[in-house]
Amino acid sequence: MPSADVLALTGTTQLNRWNVAAPVGTSVVVTFSFPTSVPSYDGNSRPGFTALTEAQKSYARQALETWGAAGGISFVEVPDSVGGQIRISLYDQTGLTNATGNQLSGFGYYPQYWSIFSGGSYNYETYFNGLGGDIYMNSVFYGGQDASMAPGIRGYSILLHEIGHTLGFKHPFEGSPTIDPSHDNSTYTVMSYNRPQSTTTLGSVDIEAIQYYYGASDLAYSFDATNLVLSRSGTSSSEWVLGTELPDFLAGYAGDDTIRGELGSDYLAGGDGADLMLGGDGNDAMIGGAGVDRFDGGNGNDIVYADALDNLTGSTGGGGTDTLYVSGAPSGFSFNYTAYGFETMVVGGAGVNYAQWAELLVAHVQGGGTATNYSTNSSGGQRITTWDTTSAQTYAFAEDDYNTAGQREQLRTYYDDGSRRTSGYDTGNTQPYYTYEEDYTVTGARSQLRTYYDDGTRRTTGYDTTGQTWSTYEEDYNSAGQRVALRTYNDDGTRRTTQWDPASTANWSLIEEYFDASGNRTRQITDYDDGDTNRARLDTSWDVDNTHTWAYQTTQYNSVGAVVRIYGLNDNGTTFG
Repeated sequence: MPSADVLALTGTTQLNRWNVAAPVGTSVVVTFSFPTSVPSYDGNSRPGFTALTEAQKSYARQALETWGAAGGISFVEVPDSVGGQIRISLYDQTGLTNATGNQLSGFGYYPQYWSIFSGGSYNYETYFNGLGGDIYMNSVFYGGQDASMAPGIRGYSILLHEIGHTLGFKHPFEGSPTIDPSHDNSTYTVMSYNRPQSTTTLGSVDIEAIQYYYGASDLAYSFDATNLVLSRSGTSSSEWVLGTELPDFLAGYAGDDTIRGELGSDYLAGGDGADLMLGGDGNDAMIGGAGVDRFDGGNGNDIVYADALDNLTGSTGGGGTDTLYVSGAPSGFSFNYTAYGFETMVVGGAGVNYAQWAELLVAHVQGGGTATNYSTNSSGGQRITTWDTTSAQTYAFAEDDYNTAGQREQLRTYYDDGSRRTSGYDTGNTQPYYTYEEDYTVTGARSQLRTYYDDGTRRTTGYDTTGQTWSTYEEDYNSAGQRVALRTYNDDGTRRTTQWDPASTANWSLIEEYFDASGNRTRQITDYDDGDTNRARLDTSWDVDNTHTWAYQTTQYNSVGAVVRIYGLNDNGTTFG
């Protein structure tokens, strides 16, 4: 439940938000632009319309970033000809007054939404390409005057305030409920009128409100400014992944996700889990992956890649000419696809299993996608996405991320069989390793991790994805590539540690230790290579369960494997052997 102060900004209906189709707290990416003329949808008189100068645009970007850094909302700039959920410009507002009756310095529209009554209740969706989100500053005060909107000057404070309105926040002193009068100031919120003209930061309630509406952090995303494609990736949790009015590339990965393409021709990939994919307007491609998935193509000519396990009777192609591809279905598979809004169905046949990454590649090629795409990643560096458009490789596509210094940070490779690999690089030399590789199965389970250390050694960690009696193991190798240790962790809590001496620096060649679920050592086998043929192996057991009359017992073997002697310590403190 939000605090009383937050409710003073959001009100109680809480529908004026960019994620209105999803639960409160869902992260979102919002586009913005700087119009050079009055938008066609704006039927109001805007005398003296003026575009922002380049300096003023930079101040606006900074103000947007101030809000974005505080919560799970991110902003990407697009050309005005393409769109912009938030559009910032100026016009002459002489004679218009603000909430206290003074000359207006600027104003911003709340996000707009539209409602659909279905099944006895209302569903809400974001209204794109309308007045919702637009900001108009007063050109009398700020038109062509760069310094008037610089950080630390009143115009910048106005920008911060108006952006707050475009994110769905009201004045704390208006409407219902209102804020505690002692909190009606900039220490708590820039939505207050009681703030210094030099205000450049958010108040504590602003931060609380932005995180209440849009979450504490955004999903991983990148934006290809050349092709105007937004990519967003979910996590292992169940979540909502929301698109924009642009072409979006949205992936849920693990978890039971809801993925909304909104406007634009989008690519939606569910990944693991029972996912719901909503294409919205545009010609969309949707791929379910593992799990029982549902699809709604919306308007446009859509392509849906499903398998026989998906909930096809809970799916619809929507408007337009839609095609349903069903992979992994038996040869006699039957589905009344036309009754569910699909115009064409293609059945893969017995034994056919299009992996999700391969299906994404097909959708990319069918959508006219190129072999290489360049975009900006979440750290501000470059992302290079390589698609195997000629089917010459074993992978469907790969994503290569570089930091702003041009150093490779991470490489993610998505293979034709549905598995994937993530390679990471220590660009800042802050870790003891310089690179690592993680392998994942078709179901998204991590199967192996390989870590390469600065000193030339490496470690391989394996994870049981096939139902073995062990859960994980770790193998250590020296700089010469020789295995020096193996640790196996069993499902019952016991473990085994094996060490080798490939460099012959000790008087033994192998030590094997066994531990019970409580961490007690129960057995150790040591093979010696120091030339003592009468003591080639010692096999020691410890009576940690007190089932014997001895505390430990050692069996000594010679070089031909014969027992030389058995000795140890009794429970009463005497020795034997």
